[in-house]
Amino acid sequence: MRRTMKLRSECPRKRLGTRGWYGHPLSLLIIDIDRFKQVNDTHGHVAGDGVLKTVAARMKQVLRGCDVLARYGGEEFAVVSGETDLEAARRLAARLHRTIQEEPFHVPSGPLRVTISIGVATASTPQCNVDAQALIATADKKLYEAKRTGRNRCCGTVLVGPVEAQGR
Repeated sequence: MRRTMKLRSECPRKRLGTRGWYGHPLSLLIIDIDRFKQVNDTHGHVAGDGVLKTVAARMKQVLRGCDVLARYGGEEFAVVSGETDLEAARRLAARLHRTIQEEPFHVPSGPLRVTISIGVATASTPQCNVDAQALIATADKKLYEAKRTGRNRCCGTVLVGPVEAQGR
């Protein structure tokens, strides 16, 4: 795998490990701020840092109390959402998109529009038996699909064991 999830606490890791125990669907969303390097290059790192903080704050407003939001690294975030099948994860992704795009971000040079791309992997059933690393790798792969197919979108899949049922 190209990278590992950098988490400040063990809570998201533990949350990823609970799916098999409780037997409910669990979704992982990996979220990337589109063209974030341009934000830093054009508006400066202080403005970029402000955008990161505002994106995180806006996402927290949309998430349920049981969802876990973590910084994945750079301009990426991860959300672990328990008892969330792929359709519910897509609805969550749509709410995240709206909350990020609704209002421009305020940077010293003026208002800035920001979009996000999201990759989703859902472990669907107790029989799925998918480990955390497979879930992370799959969500990451779907994030790259979202970026490759135009950004500002969500691509997802359901893991049903050794074979995947693909969805967009």
